[in-house]
Amino acid sequence: MGIVKEFNVVWLSLTYNCNNNCVWCYSASNRKSRYEKSLISDYENELTSFLSDLKVKRVILIGGEPTLYKGLLKLINNLSKEGIIVGMVSNGRRLKDYSFCEGLKENGLNSVGISIEGYDQQSHEAITQAKGSYEETIKGVRIVNKLGLRLSTNTVIGRCNINNLEKIVKA
Repeated sequence: MGIVKEFNVVWLSLTYNCNNNCVWCYSASNRKSRYEKSLISDYENELTSFLSDLKVKRVILIGGEPTLYKGLLKLINNLSKEGIIVGMVSNGRRLKDYSFCEGLKENGLNSVGISIEGYDQQSHEAITQAKGSYEETIKGVRIVNKLGLRLSTNTVIGRCNINNLEKIVKA
């Protein structure tokens, strides 16, 4: 048997599609690609069984933006039923919809990390290049918190925001 006996945490990229267009992002969601940009939903059951067989304890759903993945609720539900703890890293924009966010929780989502790139609308949207993204993200943070999901925030530090880190923390 190899060195790795089991996986505690798996980071699973569901899609490279995103509703932001961050200046630093690797997903290149707005660039043309001849490759599929999302996990093929036909494999959700097979993937869940595979992760369960590996005795994975926790899956972190990432992207692009994982809330844009069409089979998100089903995948979260499948993983949760296998006893796998499910978390997600999101830009928080779709989490502004209370019923959508509530559905994530009801299907077994345990935690959310939401990306905040600036301390106000102008600084955040200079990085996300998406008008309205700051308000939607902050509303998503509030709803996740209200629903009692474990919540953390994250910030990618780069040239555009490195001088504003204290302001971001205080915002």
